[in-house]
Amino acid sequence: MPGILETLSLRDAPVCGRIFSPEQIQRGVRYFREGRVKVVTSNVNGTFAGIFGQVHDLNGGPTAEVSVVVRRTGDGDWSIDGRASTERQSNTDRVVALLLAAKAELGAPEAIESLKFPATIHCFRADVRTGILHWDDYDARTLLENLPMARVIGRDDCDDQIETWLRRCGLRRLVELYPWDEIDPACRECYAFPAKTLAEQEMRWAEFLANHPPQEEGIDARLDFSTDFGLSVMQPADWYGEIAETESEDGIDWFGFECGIRIGREKVNLLPCLVEYLRCQPSNFRLSDLKQLDPKTRIPIRIEDSSRYVAIPVSKLQAVLGILAELFDDDPLDPKGKLKLHSLRAAQLVMESSHSGEGNRLVDQAPDYLLKSAEDLEHLRPQADSEVPQGFQATLRPYQEDGFRWLQFLREQGLGGVLADDMGLGKTVQTLCHLFEEKKSGRGNLPCLIIAPKSVVPNWEKEAKKFAPSLTVLALQGNQRKKYYPVLKYSDLVVTSYPVLLRDADELLAQEFHYVVLDEAHTIKNAGSQVTQVAWKIKARHRLALSGTPIENHLGELWSQLDLAMPGLLGRRAAFDAIFRRPIEKFGAIEPLERLRARIRPFLLRRTKESVELDLPPKTEVVEYVDLDTAQRDLYESLRL
Repeated sequence: MPGILETLSLRDAPVCGRIFSPEQIQRGVRYFREGRVKVVTSNVNGTFAGIFGQVHDLNGGPTAEVSVVVRRTGDGDWSIDGRASTERQSNTDRVVALLLAAKAELGAPEAIESLKFPATIHCFRADVRTGILHWDDYDARTLLENLPMARVIGRDDCDDQIETWLRRCGLRRLVELYPWDEIDPACRECYAFPAKTLAEQEMRWAEFLANHPPQEEGIDARLDFSTDFGLSVMQPADWYGEIAETESEDGIDWFGFECGIRIGREKVNLLPCLVEYLRCQPSNFRLSDLKQLDPKTRIPIRIEDSSRYVAIPVSKLQAVLGILAELFDDDPLDPKGKLKLHSLRAAQLVMESSHSGEGNRLVDQAPDYLLKSAEDLEHLRPQADSEVPQGFQATLRPYQEDGFRWLQFLREQGLGGVLADDMGLGKTVQTLCHLFEEKKSGRGNLPCLIIAPKSVVPNWEKEAKKFAPSLTVLALQGNQRKKYYPVLKYSDLVVTSYPVLLRDADELLAQEFHYVVLDEAHTIKNAGSQVTQVAWKIKARHRLALSGTPIENHLGELWSQLDLAMPGLLGRRAAFDAIFRRPIEKFGAIEPLERLRARIRPFLLRRTKESVELDLPPKTEVVEYVDLDTAQRDLYESLRL
C-alpha cells in the first residue's frame, strides 16, 4: 500500500522549493527514468514512510546507498529527511530518485510529465568588463564592475515568451547596451537595464521585482537570486502603526508615531524611508501624481542603509502621505525616526485611521483616551454645557450661545481656533462673553490682549465697557500710549492695533497673556510680513482669530490664520502647499479638499446670515425710480461707457 506516499507530490510546495530545488528534482527524474534506482526495503503506513535503496551514478561513479524518512507534522506540513552515502548534505537529487522509485513500486507513481519546471531567471552581479579598456568614465566603471543582471536558464520551449516579457519590462541584452568586444563573452547574452549609474540600475531592478513577478504575468519562469545580487524586494502583508506618549515640553503633551511593517519578529519603521523617498522626488511633486499610476503599481521604498526594498501599493502610499502631511516638512522626525505629534494631531490621526478602510488603516495601537479625545473633537462635545455667565450685560441669540460654548470647549481642550462668522453676526459680543467668563471663573488671571485694525479699537473699548463693565479695559493707541504700559499687567482687557503691535513689539512681547485675540485676522494673512512674525511671538495660553473672510484670495491665507491660532495644525507652509493648496487650487482635487475640511472642522466656526435665525422681520423691498440731474447723468454715462 502506498500509504503516506500517495499524498506526497514532488511538484507541490514545500517539497518543491523548501525541501528540494527544481534542479534537484529534475536530476532525480533523470536517475529514475534511466533505471538507476533500486528500492531495497520500505516501511510505509498512513503517517510514516521509511525507505532504503541504492542509486547508481550517472557517470559510472560509486553507487550511493540512500535512506529517506517521510512524515507529516502536526500542522500538516511535510518533513523529509534523506541521506546518500556519497554526499554530505541531506535531501539531494539521489533522495528524489529513491522517492520516485518507491512511489512507483508501491502503486502511487508520480506523473513525471508534471515535473517539468519553469525556466529559471538567475539574478546575479559580476564584473562584465573584458579588461581590454580602462573605462575612463567613473560612473560606467563603477557600474560595470558590479553590474546587476539576469541570465535565463532552461526551458528552451518558452525562451521567446520570456525574451518578449523581459524586453517589455525594460531589460536589454548587454550586447545591445555596450560594445560587444568590451563585455565579457560569458555575460553578453545576459539582461540588464539601460541605466548609466549603479543607483539608477538598482532602482530599475527594484521596480521590476516589485511590479513584475513572473507568475502574476503568466510567465512560466521563476526568479533565482545569487547571494551577491544584494537586492531584495519584500511584498509586505503585516503593517503596524503605533502612537505612544513622549515627554512633555512647554506644558504640551507630545506623542511619537511610527508606521511600518513586521518581518518575522523584526519591526521596520518606514517613516525615515518615506521621508527619503519624498526628498528624492522632483520639486513639483504632488500626491495627485500617484493617482496617474496604475492602481496595481507597487512603489519600491528603500529601507535605510541597505539594499532591501519594500513594495508599497500605490494606494497605500497615497493614503499614508495624504494623512501624514507632516512628512513633507524639511526635518519631520525625531532622532528615533518617529513623527512628533501634538496631542490634538495624534487624536485626529487616530480618528482618521478609524475611518479608513482596513487596507489603509494607519494606527492599530494608541492610548485609549486618544480615541475619546478624537470623538470629542469630532462632535464638539464640551465636558459640561457652558451657560452664559451672570453679569454679562447682553442677551445672546441661540447661535451666539453656541459660539460661546464652542469657545469654551476649545479652551477646555487647550486649543485655539478661528471664529469666522459673517460680518454682523456678533463675533465681538461672543468673544467678550467668553473672556468675561474666563475672568469670572478665575482662569483669566492674566490680561487678555485684543489686536484689531486701528479704526475698530474704539469700538472694542466701547463694547467691552457696555457688556462687561466689571472688566478693566486698557486701550493702547495714540502718542501717549507708552505711559500706560506699567499698568498693563493689572488690566483685564488690553486693546490695541496692528500698527502699535509692530511699533511696540518689545513691550507687548515682554508680557504674558491669558488670551490673544486677533480681530480681522486676515490682516496677518501674509505669513512673511513683519506684523505676522510679531503676532506669532506673543506669549499667550490661548489664541483666537476672528475673521468674516478667512479666505479672500487663496488657501495660504487660511494657513496663516490657523497656524497662528493652532501652531502646527496644518504642518509647515511648504507641506501644506504640496498636500492641499496646489492640488485644490490648481487641479480642483476633491480628496485633499475633504481631508482639509475634516482637519480644520473642530477649529473653525463659520455661520452665514442665511444659516442662522436672526429673529428679523421679513425683508421688504421697495423700488423707486428717480430722475438724475445733469451732473449725475454725465457721471453715470462716463462710468457706463
